[in-house]
Amino acid sequence: MKVFCLLTAILFSQAASSQTLSSRLGKALAELEQMPMFRHAQVSMYVLDAQTGKPVFARSEKSGMVPASVQKLVTSASAYALLGPGYRFRTRFAVIPSEIAENPPLLVLEPGVDPVLGSDRFPSQPDFMDQLIKYLQIRGIKSLSGILIRDQDFDPNPIPDGWIWQDIGNYFGAGAWPLNWQENKTRVSFSTGKTVGEPARLLQPHGYERYRIIQEVKAGPAGSGDQAFVYAFPFGHTVMLKGTVPAGQQRFDVFGSIPDPARFFADSLARRAAKSGIRLGEGLYYASGQAIQPVIPVDSFAVYRSPDWEEVNNWFMKKSINLYGEAVVKAISYQAGQRAATDSGIFVIRKFWEQQGIPLASMRILDGSGLSPSNRISAEALVSVLSFARRQKWFTGFYQSLPEINGIKMKDGYITGVRTYAGYIRSQNGQDYIFAFMVNNADGSPSVIRQKMWAVLDVLK
Repeated sequence: MKVFCLLTAILFSQAASSQTLSSRLGKALAELEQMPMFRHAQVSMYVLDAQTGKPVFARSEKSGMVPASVQKLVTSASAYALLGPGYRFRTRFAVIPSEIAENPPLLVLEPGVDPVLGSDRFPSQPDFMDQLIKYLQIRGIKSLSGILIRDQDFDPNPIPDGWIWQDIGNYFGAGAWPLNWQENKTRVSFSTGKTVGEPARLLQPHGYERYRIIQEVKAGPAGSGDQAFVYAFPFGHTVMLKGTVPAGQQRFDVFGSIPDPARFFADSLARRAAKSGIRLGEGLYYASGQAIQPVIPVDSFAVYRSPDWEEVNNWFMKKSINLYGEAVVKAISYQAGQRAATDSGIFVIRKFWEQQGIPLASMRILDGSGLSPSNRISAEALVSVLSFARRQKWFTGFYQSLPEINGIKMKDGYITGVRTYAGYIRSQNGQDYIFAFMVNNADGSPSVIRQKMWAVLDVLK
């Protein structure tokens, strides 16, 4: 009888606590929605008790919302589940001898959509170009006519549907190509005078040397930060620089995406190879455009592998690198026996989550990063993904990859008018919650919107 009474008291206490939390969250949201910047916004929130799996709070949790970068949680968990934490992207290379290729020999690259090839984020990773040059030196290669990229198994379109023109030329709009190099990102440097509105001086268009550049960047107010945009498109030949950078700068860097990473790689390799006495010709060929493919014995290929997904994912989550998400979507497609393409990868991802009980209509996504403003995910679907991840053997790595924001392990998302959060939180009394909090069409300072949303999340602490 005493045990029964004790259990009843505990359950009653938990229920009362949940009701209190629910009412406090409801009050906090009501106050938020009365603020001018949220008056015309759509607000969605869903909170789950991590131990019981029961809802603690729900507000418009089934509504499809623009997720921005919290969508990376879906991509990350999908990669863990479908590829595994130890998955590594693969790049193979070989040389077609002069009797088969043109004379001199031809370098063959078989890419694997590796998004970190040439990245400086992984200091313990062997340098790809060093390995490639050593491979050539061991075989006595002194001259190459060019590079053949075997890309026939990849969708040639690097940009997912729904990305906007203003984004794709900037570093965060770099798409996933069969061959990616140095995150398909480059740096453009400016200097500015002290007068607001005067043209900025272009110092260094690194990576854009082959392109026609239209320079319209001007000096903005001191302290205004990077308000410049790079306009470029895949395989294009013109780059337009527009916007402002702060006045009074001797050097101010802006980062853009590379319209043709394969050519960017070839130019980089030519410079590095020349230092080792190897000449690389200008030829750059794509297998997808060849009617007849040269036959190369499999054992002739050398293989280079990326760090494992768990290590790559740590950067994907903490630095929110869009390219990583787009590349892993294509890897998921290829692993499923299909062409490495965004649309087929998204199809595999959505079907997987449908099998876990998440309705297809609650996850209408077009990319792997959340950059497209056409994406829609419900707060309930996000929490379901996070709840699934919490039950998996790989959860520790997934959890540790999440940024800590406002004292909470969560992923954040932001595009114009959109601010979103989703993750895990432990309250002061030791209660674990899984949550998603999404606001669309807010109108105000992004930093103020963030602070107001954090105040609501503080109720869970």
